Amino acid sequence: MSKAVKSLALALGNSNKEEATSAFRQAFSYAQREGVRLSSLHVIREETAPITADRERELVDKYNVLLVEARRIRERATTLQDEKVVLNASYQNALSELGQCQSELSEAQKEIARLRTLVLGLSADTTTPSTTSVGSDSASMIRDRLNAKKAKIVDLSKHPMTLKTREIFDALHTELQDSARGYFDYREPKESAPYGEIHYYWSPGDTYHIWCRYTGEGFRISTATFGPRGGEKGTDQYFVKDADALLDWLMNRWEVML
Repeated sequence: MSKAVKSLALALGNSNKEEATSAFRQAFSYAQREGVRLSSLHVIREETAPITADRERELVDKYNVLLVEARRIRERATTLQDEKVVLNASYQNALSELGQCQSELSEAQKEIARLRTLVLGLSADTTTPSTTSVGSDSASMIRDRLNAKKAKIVDLSKHPMTLKTREIFDALHTELQDSARGYFDYREPKESAPYGEIHYYWSPGDTYHIWCRYTGEGFRISTATFGPRGGEKGTDQYFVKDADALLDWLMNRWEVML
């Protein structure tokens, strides 16, 4: 006899609601692993004694409980699948951003090495006109690159996603400023957060940080906890679909309210 059949028999033969529900959940899980439908494992047989009205009501109530539990399990499986898709997309975005940061770091290191070589050359012969010209051109190029990055950040401050992030921060701040345990602030756009981010800080002993970034599809949430001496105690990542879900997450998951 398979595990699914045994668990189903235990569920149907148990008068305790909680134990019957637990046994049915196990039967459902075993049936999925065995690739069979749970309904195909149970054949209704006539009882040796006539079914009384009380027994009939008991069986009907038990059957209805099992139906509700099966529906809940299916809905939960669907929800988990959706969350898996969203988290995978967030993970891929994070990998892409990491690759970009690594590429920029590599370019910066090359530029530092080149400038170090130029400085050594200038130290050896400061009277050579051509060397002075090269050093001037390099300084001008660096200024141009810095100005271009600043201009890019200024442009991003007017981006629709940046404006949306600021709008949601204002709404959250208005909603929670009088009752939140910690403090909210808005972080302006930068290279690591091109559309700005919402930051929450609370320090009752350990220090808790939450960073919320709007992605266009929802909010990517990063959390970090630090001990009283500054040591990191844990980090995590979450994703919610809209501002209402973000507010629910803040109020229920991390309990930012008093």
